[in-house]
Amino acid sequence: MQEWLGGEPSLDELLGDDMMSRVVASAGMSPEEFRLRLAEVAHRIGIRASQSGTGETGEKPRRVATRR
Repeated sequence: MQEWLGGEPSLDELLGDDMMSRVVASAGMSPEEFRLRLAEVAHRIGIRASQSGTGETGEKPRRVATRR
């Protein structure tokens, strides 16, 4: 039984998976580049959450209309 089956896998565990490495490669990225891009996205989300007043204060995020 893999360690993460009791919870969520770590990014290292995900990137170590054969299928995930194929998906990352098919996007034209190395695992290191993918990790960097994820970190950038997380940083941007954190900035947006702090600017909108959501997150740690317990407020619900604002709803945004999107087209389908």
